[in-house]
Amino acid sequence: FLLLVGSLCAAWQASIKKQKREHQDAMEALVSEVTTAREKDSPEVWRLLEEIDEKETEVTEQMQRRAELQELLATMEEELSSTRKDLKASQQRADQWRRLKDEKERELFAQIRKREDAEREASFLRQSAWLADRTARENVALKKQLQKAEATAASRAAGALPKQIAEMECSPLRCCRGDARPTIKKKLMMKWHPDKQPTAEHVEFATQVMQAMQNQPEWE
Repeated sequence: FLLLVGSLCAAWQASIKKQKREHQDAMEALVSEVTTAREKDSPEVWRLLEEIDEKETEVTEQMQRRAELQELLATMEEELSSTRKDLKASQQRADQWRRLKDEKERELFAQIRKREDAEREASFLRQSAWLADRTARENVALKKQLQKAEATAASRAAGALPKQIAEMECSPLRCCRGDARPTIKKKLMMKWHPDKQPTAEHVEFATQVMQAMQNQPEWE
């Protein structure tokens, strides 16, 4: 639109200059003809004077139209200048909106990256919590198994110890003479008799040893 208005203004200015040159050429031709007619003193002079008046009237009208066109041209140039200013302001606003858009897009991408990082961290924490819970449950199960194994081992050890002591205490019976056996057995019974023990735990252990000794083949 701006280019079209500018071309129209240039065309009007060129047309006005062309008409002005044509009128000047016509007036010069008429003046030359009048001069020639006056020299000849012929009726042609009056006709030429009338033509001159008509040309002057036509020139006056054209001058008025030219003034109107110049005024119109000035108005259009003002409008063109105003339009250019508005266009420049619109371009500046468009640049501002474009920069604002780019800034908002960068902020949005940054928020998206933060959200993705947070989601990855949350997933990692959930996985870590699940592994920790699983490990805790496995530890509890292992502790129970260990306690059970320790209790079983302790029970086995507690059952094996009286038997070992009984075998050790009855070893003298294997190589002694027949008349010494009652004396050794009496000493062992006095040593491991439950009533001779100081505490309940000792009583229980002594009972187990006594039973183990009586089950030994040397005791018979």
